[in-house]
Amino acid sequence: MNIQQRLQRVLDYINGNTRIADIGSDHAKLLIKAHELGKLEFGIAGEVVNGPFNASVEAIQSAGLSHKVDVRLGDGLMVVNPSDEIDTVTICGMGQELIAHILHKQLDRLNSIQHVICQSNTFSYLIRDELVAQNFEIMDELIMRENGHTYEIIYAKRNHEEVPKLSEKERQFGPVLLKEKGEMFNLRYQNEIQHLERIVHQIDESKHRDKVVALTERINMIKEVIDDENQ
Repeated sequence: MNIQQRLQRVLDYINGNTRIADIGSDHAKLLIKAHELGKLEFGIAGEVVNGPFNASVEAIQSAGLSHKVDVRLGDGLMVVNPSDEIDTVTICGMGQELIAHILHKQLDRLNSIQHVICQSNTFSYLIRDELVAQNFEIMDELIMRENGHTYEIIYAKRNHEEVPKLSEKERQFGPVLLKEKGEMFNLRYQNEIQHLERIVHQIDESKHRDKVVALTERINMIKEVIDDENQ
């Protein structure tokens, strides 16, 4: 089965034959591919709307995986029961607000989960907040583009000791990404500077001074991070 590169990069973080819950499964593509790669012991495809739920059921039946993948209708991780003994959770292709909401509301009831892989189609600081708050250590991060969209992927692993809080820069840009940076990192944030500067120029500062100050602080922080890379 051919899948998008963004999903393949998520699968790269999954090792061995494991029990996976994919929330917002998009026709269960990731779980079907995980099976083909020998990485799936058992899977749950979670959907919150009837249309995608029915599409995932059909995809799993067509792949002959009804014995191995359970498609469930429900809100986020509420489709997962502790007795499922899920080891790895993937949440892909959503905004950071929704991913963070799912983690905040539902992750702490599932002690079997050891690995969380999130793929945001916006930024990811709210996701980092939730992962660290629930003692998941961020092990790797990457930025990629596909079909005109930018994605941030975070792989986190449960730590049975308290995970140190992130600095504000680590929270905003990612502790791993800050160390590695690279072409995609710089391109993304150079574009972000241009976007924010256009917004600032369009705002009437006399009426919205607080907003201008906040945006200017964000611009300066990004420039400082990029300048550190170029020194």
